[in-house]
Amino acid sequence: DVEGWGEVQPELNALSKRGGYTEMASLITDPTLPTLAVVGTPEECATEIRRRFGEHADEVCCYFPGYDVEPSDVASMISSLT
Repeated sequence: DVEGWGEVQPELNALSKRGGYTEMASLITDPTLPTLAVVGTPEECATEIRRRFGEHADEVCCYFPGYDVEPSDVASMISSLT
């Protein structure tokens, strides 16, 4: 609701509980994506994770719903975070 997208939340919640990640993607627009997720190259993601959560978290959990991520990309992001 803070961002003005409150009407989409109940549907996204229901879809996530059913594993409907493909359907969820159709509800997320380009302007909303960077608010809801960290997006970019592994290095860009590491920078954004640090910016958003660095003062508040000692650990983060990354989740890649709907696609297989390359192990080398995960390794690159971890390397950039440490």
